[in-house]
Amino acid sequence: MPTRRMKRSTRRRLLRGVLYAVLVAALAAVVLAADWEAVAENFFDAAILAGTWPTIVTVAAKNTVLYTVVAFVGGLVVGLLLVIFAFAFAVPIAFDWQPPGGPAVPALTGLVVVSAAYIAETLRAGIQAVPKGQVEAAKSLGMNPLWSTVSIVLPQALRIVIPPLTNELVIIIKDTSLLPRGRRRRGAQPDRHGVPAVQPVPAPVGAAQPHHRPAAGEDWSATCSR
Repeated sequence: MPTRRMKRSTRRRLLRGVLYAVLVAALAAVVLAADWEAVAENFFDAAILAGTWPTIVTVAAKNTVLYTVVAFVGGLVVGLLLVIFAFAFAVPIAFDWQPPGGPAVPALTGLVVVSAAYIAETLRAGIQAVPKGQVEAAKSLGMNPLWSTVSIVLPQALRIVIPPLTNELVIIIKDTSLLPRGRRRRGAQPDRHGVPAVQPVPAPVGAAQPHHRPAAGEDWSATCSR
């Protein structure tokens, strides 16, 4: 006798019920194991709350916002610097390997990796922002998932993500100031760490030249003619 297969909706409801039961059991275990007297004494004491009421807003809230902003900006800057440093210096030194193009190429690779993470999240949010009714309408017209994604979902998602992608472009423009600047001399050999020799960019024509101080016994007229 053939067995009757369970419907997908039934399996989904059963799985959801099991998850809810596990969650309720975990909450019950926490409630039974917690020391509620200590919790009430440390978090719900009215006398302590009354004594800290003016400063909990004027000082604590202000410090929370300040620390959050500093930690977020600092983490973003330090993370970007670490990625660029790892690709530009740590990897060539650790593996005794120098990519072609000088130190700017691995540093640019690190910048691409960091930007790719943010752009990927932006595109994911844009795709999820497209209403599900658009996909259902495409299915009702007989379109396969690939064609509906390419012709229905992606055009609307790209229109949604234009503003955040513009912000990311501005951030990338500012982050390019962290990349190394210089060029390799012709015939110059890399140092013992594999970093190629870099010469400074020459000063533009018409720029002020450094003053030459004549040595002892040197003619001052020859120095002024320079």
